[in-house]
Amino acid sequence: MRFEPNPLPVRLEEGTPVTLGGPSAVGPDLAQYSPEAPYDAATVKQYVRPAGEARPIVLFFYCRTTTPAGKTEVCGCELMRRMAFSDARTAPHVGNFRWVELDVDDARNAEILSRYRVQSSPTLVLCDPLGNEISRRTGVVAAGELVGVLDAADKSCPDLVSRHDRRIQEIDGGLVEGWRLLRAGDVKGAIREFRRLRGQGLRSGYVDFVAEADRGLAACRDLGLARVRQVVATSGPDEVARDLAVLRGGFPWIREVGQAIDEAIRNLRDD
Repeated sequence: MRFEPNPLPVRLEEGTPVTLGGPSAVGPDLAQYSPEAPYDAATVKQYVRPAGEARPIVLFFYCRTTTPAGKTEVCGCELMRRMAFSDARTAPHVGNFRWVELDVDDARNAEILSRYRVQSSPTLVLCDPLGNEISRRTGVVAAGELVGVLDAADKSCPDLVSRHDRRIQEIDGGLVEGWRLLRAGDVKGAIREFRRLRGQGLRSGYVDFVAEADRGLAACRDLGLARVRQVVATSGPDEVARDLAVLRGGFPWIREVGQAIDEAIRNLRDD
């Protein structure tokens, strides 16, 4: 059995991007207040599951079995290596999985230990191809039990992969919808969509979608800050406070925009 380097978090591959048609409704009049106009994205990234990799993942969390003097201790982790992993009944399943071993005493593995809530070793966590947990066993697992666990995971994997593909397609569509809403001027709707997608990405372990949702939220933030500067520069003395209040309602959950509005109102009072 050959253990691979830790593949988590699994990164999705970029698919064919989607080009949004027509001009943006929020760009031209704000150019002087936000020259970069990052919110005027006409091309939206799309993602797919890594091609050719549909094997489930076995995470073997183990403790160190070598003393300072170099002597190997026969602990539960070592028993699993010598017996369960080397058993002839396990061999037919080996090639159907990606095998990853992780030292629980290595500080570099702290994040993944926390993610999978590993409290002791040996712990065996079976995951789908994108790293989402299917099942786990804590303590020494005998060869017969291991074969049963692997067989169940192997049989369930095709359905899990199909489910992931559908979820990825759904989030891809959500990214397109979020940018479409933003370009159409429905900033509140765009913020709501990007927040929803961010939550889905976090729950599913899709770090690429989390990054794209954050990019969309950052675009909403930059648009809001540009609008604040525009209101301050162009509204009359009697309209500024009213226009800023209206603007606040259009950018919910964006802290930086709210702070910029508060600062603009304080400056008005000071003047």
